[in-house]
Amino acid sequence: MREHAANKALWLDEAYLGLNLIHRDYADLIGRLEYDQGAPLGYLFLSRASIVAFGDSEYVLRLVPLIASVAAPLLFLFLARRLLTGAALNIAVTLFAVSLPLTRYASECKPYAVDVLVALVLTLLILRYAERPSLFNTIVLTLTGVASIAFSFTAIFVLAGGGLALLIHESKRTAKETLRLACVGAAWVIGFCAYYWFNVRHLTGNSEVVAWHHDSYMPLPPRSANDVYWFLQAAVTAFEFPVGLSLPGIGLLLAVLGIGPLLDRSRLTVPLLLLPMIVALAASGLRLYPFSQRFLLFLAPALVILVAAGFDFIREYSRGRIVAWACAAMLLVHPVTRSIHAYIDPEPEQGLRPIMAHLADHQRPDDWIYVHHWAHPTFRYYAPRYGVDENHAVTDVSSRRDWGHYVGSIDTLLGKNRVWFVFEHAGANLSAGEEQFFVTYLDRVGTRRDVAASRTAGLYLYDLSGGGLPEGNQ
Repeated sequence: MREHAANKALWLDEAYLGLNLIHRDYADLIGRLEYDQGAPLGYLFLSRASIVAFGDSEYVLRLVPLIASVAAPLLFLFLARRLLTGAALNIAVTLFAVSLPLTRYASECKPYAVDVLVALVLTLLILRYAERPSLFNTIVLTLTGVASIAFSFTAIFVLAGGGLALLIHESKRTAKETLRLACVGAAWVIGFCAYYWFNVRHLTGNSEVVAWHHDSYMPLPPRSANDVYWFLQAAVTAFEFPVGLSLPGIGLLLAVLGIGPLLDRSRLTVPLLLLPMIVALAASGLRLYPFSQRFLLFLAPALVILVAAGFDFIREYSRGRIVAWACAAMLLVHPVTRSIHAYIDPEPEQGLRPIMAHLADHQRPDDWIYVHHWAHPTFRYYAPRYGVDENHAVTDVSSRRDWGHYVGSIDTLLGKNRVWFVFEHAGANLSAGEEQFFVTYLDRVGTRRDVAASRTAGLYLYDLSGGGLPEGNQ
C-alpha cells in the first residue's frame, strides 16, 4: 500500500502497456498490442474497466496489481500453514511480506502481481483436490484452471506442473478417478490452446520480443561451459529476484535442503512446488518464455516455502540451533531493513513528471520538442496531463548501432531558435551514454538556454539558430 500511495511516475514498460489500455477499447485489446506489448486478456479487460470507471491516472493503471498484491499475502499464509509449522512458518510469511520484487510489482502497470495471486489460488485448489477428489472439487479446479489461463500467462506452468504432480502423487487410483483427472487435464489443454490462438501466438512468433530476451532462454542443448554455467546462474539469481534475498546463494542452499523435510510430510508437495519451475524452464529452452526476474515472480511463493523448509532442516539436524538462526538472520535482516527503509524514506521523485511540469511552465507556442525514443511513451502519457503542446513534437527511433543517425536527426532542427530535448534513462543496457552524446553534440552546434532534470530524466533547451558547426569542424 505504501508503494502504491507513493504514486511514482510511470516508467518505460508501464507507459508502453498503459497507452494501449488508455487508447484501445476492449475489442482492440485482443491480438497484437502496440510497442510489442503482451498481457493476458483478463488482466487487460480488468484494467480497461478500471480506466473506464475511474479515469487513467497512475493510481488507476496500477489498481489491478494492487488488489492482487493485497490478496496474495493472505493466500500465501493459508498455503504456508498447510506446508510449514513453527519458526519456518514465521520465516516464510516474513520473507514473503518484505520481498521487494513482490512489493515493486504491487504498484506497476504490469500483470506480474496477478501471476503470483493466480499461482497461489491454483496451488491451494490442487492441494484441496488431492486431499478430497470429490465431484465439487473437480469442477472447481477445472473451471478455475481454465479461467486462470485468461488472467495469467504463467498459469499454464502451474497447471502443467500441478497436473503432473497429481499423477505422481497417487499412482494407485481407480479408473473413475483416473478418468476424472484426465478430463480436468483435457479441459485445461483445450482452454490453453484456444487462448493461445487468440492472445499469445503473436508474442511467441515475434522475433523482436525473442531477441530482446535472448539471454533469458535456457540453452538447449547446452554446448559449452558457459551454457552449463547459465543453469547455476539462473538458479542463484531466482532467489535474488523474485524472492528478494541479498544472499541468494544461501537461499538456494536452503531450498535444496528443504526438499527432504517437505517430502517427509507429503509426496505431493515437492513436485507441486518444483514442477512448474521445470515446465517454465522447458518453455524457455523452446524460446517461448523468458526464465528471468519479473517473469518468474509467480515462483516466489514456492521458492520462499522451500527456503523456509531448509531452515527447518538445519534447525532440526544441526548440533546447535545457533547455525539455523544465523542463517535466518542472514536471510531476513537485509530484506527487512531494506523494506523498512523504503517505507520510511521512499525514493525521491523520478521519471518525466518533474521535467514535464517545467516544460509546461516554460514552453512557448513556436517551440519545438525533440523526444528521445526511450522517453516517447512516457511523454505521450504525461504531455496532455501537464498541458504540453505537442504540435511541434518530433521523435526518433533507436539507433544504438549507428549513432550518426542521431546527428542527422539533430541537424534537421538546425536553424530553429528554441528546441527542447527530452530524455529518460531506460537502463544502462539501453540508453547509457545517449543523452551525453546528444548534449555534447548540441553544445557544439547550439547554445544551451535551460536545463531541468530528475533522477532518471533530463530536459534541455537549445538555441540552434546559429546554423550548425563552422565549416571545417563538422
